[in-house]
Parts: sequence; structure tokens; C-alpha cells
Amino acid sequence: DYWDTLKNNRAIQMLVLSASTDKLGSTAKTSAVSVAMFACIAGSIKLQGSVTAVTTIPSVILTFLVISIVATRFGQKKAMVIGSIGGIICNVILSALWIVGDPGALNWGPFLITYVVFSILYAGCQGISGNIVIPMTADCADYEVYRSGKYVPGLMGTLFSFVDKMISSFAPMIAGLVFAACGFTDHNPSVGDIVTPQLRVGVVFLAYGLITIGLICNLIAMKFYPLSKEKMAEIQDEIVKIKAKAMAEA
Repeated sequence: DYWDTLKNNRAIQMLVLSASTDKLGSTAKTSAVSVAMFACIAGSIKLQGSVTAVTTIPSVILTFLVISIVATRFGQKKAMVIGSIGGIICNVILSALWIVGDPGALNWGPFLITYVVFSILYAGCQGISGNIVIPMTADCADYEVYRSGKYVPGLMGTLFSFVDKMISSFAPMIAGLVFAACGFTDHNPSVGDIVTPQLRVGVVFLAYGLITIGLICNLIAMKFYPLSKEKMAEIQDEIVKIKAKAMAEA
């Protein structure tokens, strides 16, 4: 049953590809990466807590508003695409900010204000692609009923969860390899370490580059994801007929 579902259900194939690459990118930004950004590159680990306090509540509110408005109006597939495009744009800007800008002069000036604004915007965009996969998994289960007549939501959720966790488990290893390539083979970057160009690029790659690759994978996956808003309406109508037929036969 697992093999048949994974082989023939294009929706769950594309959703697993999308969600697992997203998860890999987001979990690669470990606490060690955040410490390297603020303690080593910016030179102020205390500022990390201040920035987090400022961005957390607006990010949660924006995520809720964006998901409720965009997903309801355009459907889950288009919402994923919109969120991914917005996330890519924000990550490119944040990457350029940390590479070209002067994070060593962090204060409530242009650098930090730009960082906070685009971090909040990114959280709203990432909130779509990160949180909408749960209802999309339910859609994949409905699609399996439509495709094969089998109602297997437990199988679908387990299959999705297994592949997602297996791929995302590589994130800490990737972070360690990138730090090692930057010259930190015996410890993670911390306060007082010399900030080399390699370290700055490596940290930016872990913080924004890897998740950007995941968001690009989202766009590719959604190109082949068959469950548009219109298709789901068709599937729901067919499921009603399947249920009615099953009840009549019972």
C-alpha cells in the first residue's frame, strides 16, 4: 500500500519534495548559526534576544493573516507558490544585507531596521509554506480516495512524516560541514573569533541560502502538484458520490 501510494499519488510526491526541502533549509539554521550571526559577525549576542522579542509577535500575527487571507482566496496550491516567491525575495534581500552591509555596527539604524522589517515579512511568507502542508496532506488523502478508492489518511500522514523527518535530520550535519569548510573544525564560531569572508558567506548560506533552495523546490514541486482549488472541488464532489454508493451497497 505504501509503495502504491508513493508511486502513483503525484500529489503526495510533490508535497513531500516541497515540505522536506523546506524543513531541511529551516532546520539548518541551528542555534549555532544564530550565535555565529550575532555573537561572531555582529559582535553582540544580547542583541539576538532583543531582535527576537521585537519580531516574534508581529511575525505570528502576519503569518495568521496571510494564511487566512491568501489560502482562503486563492487555494492552498497558489498560497504555497505566493509564500515561496515572497520568501525567496526576502531571503535574497537579507542575504545581501549580511554580506554587503555592516552587521558589526548593529544598532537601531538602517541595517537593523531593514533586518527586522524583512525578517517579519519573511516569517509571514514562510508561515504559508511551512504551515499549509498539514491541510495539503489531508487533500492528498482525499486525492487517494479519488484515485484508488482507498481512504488511508493514517498511511498518508505517516508516509509524509517519515520522509520529512528523514531528510530534515541531515540539517545539523550540513551545518557542521559548512562550519568546517569555513575553518572551524574544532568548535563553532563564537565571540572573539575572526570574521573571515568564508565565515560570513557560510553563515548566510545556512541562514538564508539553504531555505531559499527549498523555496525554489517548492515552486518546482507546485508546478507538478495536481490539486488546484478547482481540482479539489471536483474531488470533493466525486467523494460524495463514492460515499453515497458505499452507503447504498451497505
